[in-house]
Amino acid sequence: MKPLLLVSVVCLAVGLGVVFGYCHGTTGVTLGDSLASVSVHIDITTNGVPVLVGLPLTFVGALLLFIAWILAIFGGRRRGVVEPAPRRRGEPFQE
Repeated sequence: MKPLLLVSVVCLAVGLGVVFGYCHGTTGVTLGDSLASVSVHIDITTNGVPVLVGLPLTFVGALLLFIAWILAIFGGRRRGVVEPAPRRRGEPFQE
């Protein structure tokens, strides 16, 4: 499960990095006097090859992260597999 988690995080990071690295857009925040009039506007525009590379990597990373999450919850320990007891040192530390 650890390699699956590592691959998913790398795919997500590279995919989002490509999409946000090659984007040209704006971000704006409008604050009002009440909570109902507060708004956040994010405009991201990415064109060309970075979209064709970044979006599939992001989706694959999200899918693998979801699979790793499911395996961590339900994939637990297998029945009938006995894990060995941890080894202990025979002698105490010497100075």
